[in-house]
Amino acid sequence: MAAVLDFAEDAGESWVQVFRPSVDSGCSLDDLVAHPLLARLFGPDLRGLRDGARVSLPAAAELVRLMLRGEGLHCFLRTPDVFTVDVGKGQDMQVSSAEECVRAVASARAAGPFPQRWWYTPYWPSCCSRVRPADEGFWSEVAELAAGRGTVLVEERFADDLTRWLRVRTAEDVAAVAAGMVERSLVGVWPDPVVGRPSEDEDSAGVQARLGSVPVLVRGPLPGVDYDQRLAVAAVPDADGVVRSPWKP
Repeated sequence: MAAVLDFAEDAGESWVQVFRPSVDSGCSLDDLVAHPLLARLFGPDLRGLRDGARVSLPAAAELVRLMLRGEGLHCFLRTPDVFTVDVGKGQDMQVSSAEECVRAVASARAAGPFPQRWWYTPYWPSCCSRVRPADEGFWSEVAELAAGRGTVLVEERFADDLTRWLRVRTAEDVAAVAAGMVERSLVGVWPDPVVGRPSEDEDSAGVQARLGSVPVLVRGPLPGVDYDQRLAVAAVPDADGVVRSPWKP
């Protein structure tokens, strides 16, 4: 972990951002939420985990250790155009820097790892800037959908394969949900599958019954939702109003 800190310091950075967080295939949702490091950094419900979340260098080193151990979460750690850390599936670590980091390379080599220099620029898929922003107009549309249908479900996708779901009925519900959305989340609006008919699937009924004003954290598809029937979609912009969400609708 000292190598990560050395490279970041040579690059002149004191913090990094989390980019494209995702969950390893072998990790359960319960294990992820219960992980002490993730709970400490992002909250007990992982509310702080999102694309663009800022973490200190010591916290970044701890996240790298977690990824090297295969303990559930994967993400890129980077300062755009300056510094990037990525842990591959083979537990190899790639560090990209705008600086040569001569001291950090020598320090890593002396400590035992075998750094290899690669002259390349990491490929970063473009953000989904074509998705409409989750602005006042979008939330007005959500309120109209809820009023016309009785209820709708709002999905907040904040990490790859991780979503939060809420059931909204009134304009007040929609306003509360809008205020709680985190930047760069992809927001989907869906018909409520239990409106007018009870669920015949026990798992679906159990999850649906829990939906309300408190978000339900779900990994993978939400039971009972028809994913061909999305009513609206938007991305939560950053504070400057620009959409930088990495998640494709």
